Amino acid sequence: MTEKRKNMRKIVKILGLTALILGIPTLAILIPKQDDSSAVTSETQSATQQVKNTIPTFQLLNHKTGKVSEISQSDYVKGVVAAEMPISFEPEALKAQAVAAHTYALRRYYQQRKTPSPDLKGAQLSTDPSICQAFVSQEELKQRWGDAYETNWNKISQAVDEVIEQIITYDNQPIVAAYHSLSGGTTEAAKSVWGQDVPYLQPVDSSTDAQQPNYENTVMIEEKKVKQTLKEHLKAEMPEDPNHWFSI
Repeated sequence: MTEKRKNMRKIVKILGLTALILGIPTLAILIPKQDDSSAVTSETQSATQQVKNTIPTFQLLNHKTGKVSEISQSDYVKGVVAAEMPISFEPEALKAQAVAAHTYALRRYYQQRKTPSPDLKGAQLSTDPSICQAFVSQEELKQRWGDAYETNWNKISQAVDEVIEQIITYDNQPIVAAYHSLSGGTTEAAKSVWGQDVPYLQPVDSSTDAQQPNYENTVMIEEKKVKQTLKEHLKAEMPEDPNHWFSI
């Protein structure tokens, strides 16, 4: 098998895993070549070309300390992968997560450069997972992983380094990389969530979710606790017979 075919197979595997994570039917994962620039806007051309040529570092806001620090794209993506995906996952899954995380970050980078958010204090990205991607620093990982730090960090670094020059695009634009862990059997259309249609964020089957660990959890709660909670938070007066509390 030629080296070119081996590389193509590797790219196809990454595409498939990324599609699984993002729940989108078609992806363009390779950076446009320089001779394709006629079809790319100046802003997007800057984004894609800089992926190959070491674009400016990101400014990252630590939401716990309020401090903004400079971080390389590579180190940022590695910190996101470590925070968003278990280290036990296969290298190809880590690569897919890295591509999705990098794409998300680049889109955010250019959005913030065009319309800065005062809350980010001059940064383009935040460590706050409620408004951005989750991120964990190497110092935190050393405490979390202990003696396994070197092995785990090398695993993530190798996966990220192999795909750091790749992002996901649609019409030569970095996509909205709205990845998630599980989707309950099917993904949701962007229009249903955000009120705006996105061609590549459409419902697709995700029935294999049911095969994943922790897909379902059963929690036993005493009747008294349920009744009390509903009353406190919903001002709901429940009848004495629990059989009449809920209907499906």
